[in-house]
Amino acid sequence: MADIQKLLSRLIACVPEGAAQHNDIVLQSCAMVMREVRATYRCVCEGVINLADKYFEMERPEALRGLDLYKENSLLNDRLNAFFSNINHVPTLRGVVQMPSLQALPPDFLTTMEDILLVRLHRWL
Repeated sequence: MADIQKLLSRLIACVPEGAAQHNDIVLQSCAMVMREVRATYRCVCEGVINLADKYFEMERPEALRGLDLYKENSLLNDRLNAFFSNINHVPTLRGVVQMPSLQALPPDFLTTMEDILLVRLHRWL
């Protein structure tokens, strides 16, 4: 999942600026990037769902890595929202690809993950 998150992070760094916003080749490329963002985001979401399903059965090292991945995904969602906002400021790209609406990951789930990890930590010691 970490590799997919890295790919998505690199894709959302592709926002045309200045004169590039009016270059046909750049705009066509950006439309392709936006389609990749959508597909890659779907993969990340599936990974987060799988992580959430398996997290409470994981051993300590995997649970620690899972917690880090979940936190990274929260930050990535913020960056994705910024990407969507930036793309909407490029008139010729607005509406080219239907972007999903992102909802923040539930903060109480992160708290639960951390609490479970602490309980397990005491048991592992």
